[in-house]
Amino acid sequence: MSALLETREVSVALGAGSARKTVLSAATLALRPGEISAIIGPNGAGKSSLIACLAGLRVPDSGAVTLGDVPL
Repeated sequence: MSALLETREVSVALGAGSARKTVLSAATLALRPGEISAIIGPNGAGKSSLIACLAGLRVPDSGAVTLGDVPL
């Protein structure tokens, strides 16, 4: 079964200038219909940034997010 929502090598950095910090690095994820998934990790691991990318609320600094075969 193909992925409905997918990320490929998604990276996100927050902040500006020399204070910029990578909070998500090369995350790859495939969410398929009928599956239950959880995103877990310690504080500051990039969970909220990943969810914002999945929702189309944040553009990743690198990588791709697709819904079906359509880039978000």
